[in-house]
Amino acid sequence: SILVLAEEERVIYISSTEDLLQAAKQCRLDTYSQGKRFELTEDLNLSEENFEGFATFGGTFQGNGHMISGIHIEYQGSNQGFFRYIQEGGKIENLSLVGSATFSGSSSNVGMLAGVNQGTIRGCSVTVSASGKTAIGGIAGVNEGSGIIDRCIVRGSLAGEHYTGGIAGKNLGVITRCTNYASINTTV
Repeated sequence: SILVLAEEERVIYISSTEDLLQAAKQCRLDTYSQGKRFELTEDLNLSEENFEGFATFGGTFQGNGHMISGIHIEYQGSNQGFFRYIQEGGKIENLSLVGSATFSGSSSNVGMLAGVNQGTIRGCSVTVSASGKTAIGGIAGVNEGSGIIDRCIVRGSLAGEHYTGGIAGKNLGVITRCTNYASINTTV
């Protein structure tokens, strides 16, 4: 018989923009983040960086109450956000994001924190100015059936043509104890 020993969860500390960019680059491979815990140890400002987001994430990202600001996402296409795709089993906790997102073209399934969520997002806050076409949300563009969004707050403004919401543009999963202060499809 074959004995398989479970590897302990590896911890990756993120204390600089360089650390964050390197972690995001590694997460282009869907298995890289699985079994890993990412710990944000400082507030970060991405205003001088070309940040393309985490392509896919299946580990734990612990924000520890820190803020990542200066995020500017401007893309064509679908499934876009700080985390483009959160896998089932992926967890994002206690993270604050501040920034803007403008999506053109088909631009469906877009959110400031997650384009598509199949995991758990808990205790996060987002301040965003975002616009796109379909399934636009402050936390997630689409919260899939296995997705859980709990105790999150959204501020700012969001605009979209179809399925636009403060917490999630389209929800198929569970959203609990969340608060939306963002304006949706309004002009001043």
